[in-house]
Amino acid sequence: MPEDKFNVIYLALLIVISIIRKIYTRKFGSEKIKPGRGNIAEIILLSFIRLGMVVPLVFIFTPWLNFANYYLPQLVRWAGTIFFISACWFLWRSHADLGKGFTFC
Repeated sequence: MPEDKFNVIYLALLIVISIIRKIYTRKFGSEKIKPGRGNIAEIILLSFIRLGMVVPLVFIFTPWLNFANYYLPQLVRWAGTIFFISACWFLWRSHADLGKGFTFC
């Protein structure tokens, strides 16, 4: 199936992003920042980010979201792949450029 190829690409790039984060967290993330009060908007936005990482995995590994499945042309799928690869590169560059200024909160 064509979508299987894109599921594998997605998972591989998700692993790449996780490795980039782990490397820079281990290298520079030991510097703790003073915890803020964590207002409700910040908590909600961080929850959406976490949810955004989990939902595609639920879609790939379970049939629970099959009702929301629809066809995307190959061009759109490849464009999404290129954007995701670009996002990995930008994540790596931003972490590398921050260097000691990088903190993981």
